[in-house]
This record gives sequence, C-alpha cells and structure tokens, in this order.
Amino acid sequence: MRLLTLCQRRLPLQDQATAQKLAFDRAVGWRCVTLDGDDFNPGGTLTGGSRRAGGSTLARVFEWKQQAAELESHRQALLGARAQLDALKPAARQHAK
Repeated sequence: MRLLTLCQRRLPLQDQATAQKLAFDRAVGWRCVTLDGDDFNPGGTLTGGSRRAGGSTLARVFEWKQQAAELESHRQALLGARAQLDALKPAARQHAK
C-alpha cells in the first residue's frame, strides 16, 4: 500500500501506448504518466510532457542507472583481467631470464 500512496494511484510507464491503454481500461482506470511526462487521466484529460532536448528527467535517471550497471560490469571485467595478468607475471619473469 505504501507504493500506492507514494505514486498516488499513478503508474509510471515507458511508452504512450501502454499508458493510454491502462489509463482508459475500465478494469485498471489509474492515471498513467510516461517517462516523457505525458499524463493520461481516466477522467478524460491528457496533458503533454516536456519535450526538452535532453529528454525527461525520469528517462535520464533510468539511463544513468543502466550506464552505472554497465560501468560496474566493465570494472569487474577489468579486475578479472588484472588478476590474470598478475598470475602470469612469475612465468613472464622466468622467460625473461
């Protein structure tokens, strides 16, 4: 119930088609807002979102989270590669003699 209170019976959705379908479906009937800020109200109103050059704030936050996860994946791969190099150093010293 806390999520319902937090969202105030609004569903954040990625695309307009899904937002429109859910908002005007009698079985759902929740107010739906896209990441671009388009607001679909089952009461009959539709308001447009922000069309800034940088995109919506929610879309940017979502993208930043994805990039942070990708960065962490690359960091882990780098740590693994460094560990492999460190393991090969003694053999490289033997061949250098």
